[in-house]
Amino acid sequence: KRLSSSVILDEAIAVHTMPTTTTAALNNSRIIHIAVGSKNPCKIKAVRLAFEETFSSSSSSSSSSQEVTIVISSHDVKSGVRDQPFGDDETRKGAKNRAQAAYNAALQQSSKTISNGDDADGERLPPPDFAVGLEGGVELSNFGVGVGIRDDDDDDDDETTAQRSLWCMAWMAILGTTTNHHSLSNSNRLPDTSSSCESSSHTTTSTAMLSKENSPPPSSSTTATNIWGFSKTASFALPHSITKLVLEEGMELGHADDKVFGRVDSKSRDGTVGFLTEGRIGRSEYYVHALELALVPMLWP
Repeated sequence: KRLSSSVILDEAIAVHTMPTTTTAALNNSRIIHIAVGSKNPCKIKAVRLAFEETFSSSSSSSSSSQEVTIVISSHDVKSGVRDQPFGDDETRKGAKNRAQAAYNAALQQSSKTISNGDDADGERLPPPDFAVGLEGGVELSNFGVGVGIRDDDDDDDDETTAQRSLWCMAWMAILGTTTNHHSLSNSNRLPDTSSSCESSSHTTTSTAMLSKENSPPPSSSTTATNIWGFSKTASFALPHSITKLVLEEGMELGHADDKVFGRVDSKSRDGTVGFLTEGRIGRSEYYVHALELALVPMLWP
C-alpha cells in the first residue's frame, strides 16, 4: 500500500492541518477534492473518516495503484431551510442545498493555489470531485416513550398515542459523478485514536489508493454525469427537557442542549448524541455510517 495523508483546507485554500505535507508530496499524488458545506469540525471529521475508509484499498499490487491525497475544503454556506429543520423532507433539502452550495463555492476557488505555510509554489486546487452536505434535524413521533410530552388536547385514553416525542436525526447528501475517474473500494476502518472533533484539524495518515486502469488518460474526453447520494442517520428520542425547549420555545437543538446541560457550543464538539450516550457515540461517528451509505450510488451507479 502507498500511504497518503488527508489535508483540510480553509476558505483561503491554505493547508493548516498538514505541517509535514510538502508541495512535492502533493505534486506526486492524485488529489481528490471534497467540498464540505460546513465549517463545523465534527462534520469535517466525519467526512474525512468516511472518505478515507471508502477510498482505502486492499489491493495487493502497488504497481497498479496511484497514491491519493484527499483534500477537504470547508465552506460556510446556507442550508436554505430553517435553523432547526423538522422532518425528513426539510432536513434532506438542507443537506442537498449545502452540498450544491459547497460545490459552487469550491468550483469558484479551484483556480487558487494550495499553499503550505510560506511555500508559494503550491499545487493548483482541482475542481471538486465530491461535494457533501450534512444537515441535522428533528422529527415528531407518536411513539409512547418515557421522554415524550403529553398532548393535553388528545382525547385518546391510550397513552402511547397521546404522547408526542421528539427524535434527533440527520441527513447526508453527496454530489458526485458517474465517471470512472475514481475507484471506490471498501477496506477495514483506519484507526482513529482521538474522540474529539478537533482532531479533524490535525495530520492523519491514511491509505488511499486510486487504480490506474480505472483512471482515464489526461487527454481523454470523459462525459461526466452528476449523481446524488442520500442517507439518513439512526434516530433517537430526546429528553423531555430538550423537547420542551425546541417545541415550545422554538430553540435550535444545539442551543437547547447547551442550556439544559450547561455546555457551550456543544454542536461543534460531541453534540447531543455524544452527551446522551456518555461519549460512546460522538457526533462525528454518528454521521460516518450515513455518509458511507450515501456513497453507495457512486460505488454502484
